[in-house]
Parts: sequence; C-alpha cells; structure tokens
Amino acid sequence: MSRTWALRTIRLSRQTLSYYDGNELKGSVDIVGSTLRTMTPGEADNKSFPFEIDTGSEKLLFNASCAETRSKCVEIFSLAAKTAAWDEIQAAQLKQIEKNSTAASSPSSAAQADELERLSNERKHLEEKNQRLLDERKALEKERMQVKQEKFEMERKVMLEAKNKREKVSFLYHLPSLSLINCCYCA
Repeated sequence: MSRTWALRTIRLSRQTLSYYDGNELKGSVDIVGSTLRTMTPGEADNKSFPFEIDTGSEKLLFNASCAETRSKCVEIFSLAAKTAAWDEIQAAQLKQIEKNSTAASSPSSAAQADELERLSNERKHLEEKNQRLLDERKALEKERMQVKQEKFEMERKVMLEAKNKREKVSFLYHLPSLSLINCCYCA
C-alpha cells in the first residue's frame, strides 16, 4: 500500500503535536496516552527511519532523517504522551548532564557534553537546511504556477487566432456565393 508522504515541520507543545507546511498549520493532534513505535522500512513504503504515533483514534506515520533523530523523537513523544511536564523533565535531564560534565571532568561526561553540543549543532544545521529546502520549494511552486499561467495565456491566444481564422475563412466562403447570387439576380 503506497501512501502520499509530505515534508512537514512538527512542533510539540505540551501534549499537542502540530504539523506545518512551511509556516502554514496543516493540523494538530493530542498525543495524551498515545503509543509510539519504530517501524521497519517494509511497513512504511520503504522509508528509511519510520516511526508511528497511535493515538487510539488515528495513526500518524513519520520518517526521520536518521536513526538517531528517530530514537530521540520516539523518546520525547513517548514522554510527552505520558506527562504534560515532559519539557521540564527533559530540561532537568539536560541540566543534570551539564552539571555532571562540569562537576566531574571524566572522559564520559566530557564526551556527553561534546555529544550534546554536536547534536545541538546538527539540529540547527538541519533546521537551516529544512528552511532552505522549504524556500526552494516555494520558489519552484511559484515558478511552476507562472509557467502554467503563461501556457494558459498562449493556448488562449492560439485558440482566439484559430477562431478568427475560421471566421475569416467562413466569411470568404460565403462572400463569393452572395456575390454570385446578387449577380444572377441582377442580371
């Protein structure tokens, strides 16, 4: 079964997941009590990193850009489905990681801090790339609409020219017969 997939920006606010096409809100869903699971590519039209949110009344399918992003999404969305304070819990966890990395300068804490910074930079880079792609998509759509409009105008012009030619031809066909009738009648 092949589905239509669209590039969407998602935003989680408390326990509401909203999805956007650029800046336009396309929909939102309450994920309280939802279950999340990773999927195999075969279950999701051979998408590389699919996962599913089952709210009980509907199932939402997503495809992340990499396995790491998928794991993070499933982790955060699962936490959000259980508690509205998920963002506070996550912030506390991040503070604990930062505290551990400054308090104990062990290689694992430093590595965690480096990994956190790397992930933050990667997220920022992906958001910028996503915005560029959305801008390119809008520009291409605008260009496509202009070409479509130009094509329509040209087709309309050709049809009008053809209609005018048919009327001239029709008039020319009738003109000699009228003059012949007039000549015959006058003579």
